[in-house]
Amino acid sequence: MKITKYFIAAVAALATLTACDSDLEKVVYNPEQAQPGQLVASESDIRLTAANTKQEVLTLTWGASEYGIDLAPTYTIEMDMAEGNFSNPVVLASTTENTVTIKGKDLNSAVLKLEQQYYDNAPIYEPQDVKIRVVSSFSEDVESIYTNLANLTVTPYAGKVEYAKLSVPGSHQGWDPSNYDQALYATDSNNPNVYTGYVYMAAGTEWKIADGEKGQAESNDKWSINWGSPDGVTLVPGGDNIFASEEGCYYITADIENLTLSVEKRDWFIIGDAVGGWDEANDVPMAWSSEAKALVAQVDLADGEFKFRVNHGWDINLGLDPDGEEFDLAQNGGNIKALPGLYYVTLSFADGYPTYSIVSELGGGIQWLNIPGTMNGWDPATQDNVLLATSKTTFTGNIYLTTADEFKFALGSWDDNWGSDDLTTLVAGGSNIKVDADGMYTITADIDALTVAFAAHGWSIVGSAVAGDTSWGTDYDLTWNAETKVLEITCELEAGEFKFRADHDWGLNYGGEPDNLQKDGANIAVEEAGTYHITLDLQTAAKHQAPTFTITKQ
Repeated sequence: MKITKYFIAAVAALATLTACDSDLEKVVYNPEQAQPGQLVASESDIRLTAANTKQEVLTLTWGASEYGIDLAPTYTIEMDMAEGNFSNPVVLASTTENTVTIKGKDLNSAVLKLEQQYYDNAPIYEPQDVKIRVVSSFSEDVESIYTNLANLTVTPYAGKVEYAKLSVPGSHQGWDPSNYDQALYATDSNNPNVYTGYVYMAAGTEWKIADGEKGQAESNDKWSINWGSPDGVTLVPGGDNIFASEEGCYYITADIENLTLSVEKRDWFIIGDAVGGWDEANDVPMAWSSEAKALVAQVDLADGEFKFRVNHGWDINLGLDPDGEEFDLAQNGGNIKALPGLYYVTLSFADGYPTYSIVSELGGGIQWLNIPGTMNGWDPATQDNVLLATSKTTFTGNIYLTTADEFKFALGSWDDNWGSDDLTTLVAGGSNIKVDADGMYTITADIDALTVAFAAHGWSIVGSAVAGDTSWGTDYDLTWNAETKVLEITCELEAGEFKFRADHDWGLNYGGEPDNLQKDGANIAVEEAGTYHITLDLQTAAKHQAPTFTITKQ
């Protein structure tokens, strides 16, 4: 059946209602006269690799589609397997031009997506015969027209598939099931109902697992598909909130078919001769950065190599992925080469792929604020006493100060320095700073708002191991050792547990492992009674950012 549609070419003429019938009849679209352009592909056999992922590997050109009237159609470039019928094609691009160039990573992703459709969600990395067409359209009311097919053979590589994902809403991210900043991913094509991923949570966090996208699509309710757990092992649709007892990076495995859950706390470290050696003593702890949405450590790298590992062991370790893109990581991968210098090293698990970066600045900001003074010979580039960046202009850290000390803040030289007369307001090039009492100070400085805050804390140990006080009400105070620059105590302890706390109060306390203390962390065990020497190192430096402790039986 012949279909004739009328289109007004001159909108202004219609608006003024001055066009006559004969004028309208001049603008007629007859679909039988429409002619698509001729599609030509620059290549017919493409082998994709990590090396050409960012390069342009394919150029497609086609003549303008002719409609018999003056139109500017939209061209959509579709791709399907050679045996397909374009019922569910992958869209490579959309444009109003008559040519597009496709980068390796985009073509690779498209082929892998087709493989998932055709091969039961299990991509293979062998040559695939595909076909491409250009769809020309200019109105929803008019059928599209299609170019000829361009037939290609494309060999994909083990690039990045867009994995199915579940969100982890909770008190750590505002209970938002549509927030996938930290998510679980179905990365195993043989187990499409098993989702895994890393989520960083503070102590006391409550959380669940949800499919916010599917829930929104099916019922317009982001919470309609969610799981909880009464015991941390069994998943229950719509079940109880799950509780994180201590701060840390958790590896979560959720099987939404068999309704099982596994939650494992994993502490990540950087290890290698680039950070001093390959033994446990040189493990550099990584901390979560909400700004980078990754684990971060600020380290002074030497000429050497490094890797990432979990809990001081090699069972779980990440190195360079030989089959991946630049900065991709893989279990038991190769060593990472480092250039000497002071850097932020990040470890990210975004989109289900572990990746790393080495950058001199985090989020475009400054690495740290130096504290030159009488304590270090007034060296404005000191790395022994620093405040670490928490944003582009704010810094915080710990340092022990006495009333005899004088100091300032600086950005690596005397060109940018700040002083203060009142311990509250920063003044560019201002007076030397002095504190009113000896103590371990937590300092927060904002060089944009020109404010500074000093909080002096007295530190102690408390717990059932301290005087056998099971009520956790007895404190043994730590004292400052100016030579070793640590807080310390030698005392009698009972078999039991203890923690470190400030000012005999639980508002600020530390527990956990000797080389990675955490705020509100786990109790520290004392296996047997005896005399112990305990040190607490809070002093912030370029090479020492997280609090650490030692405990030695005398």
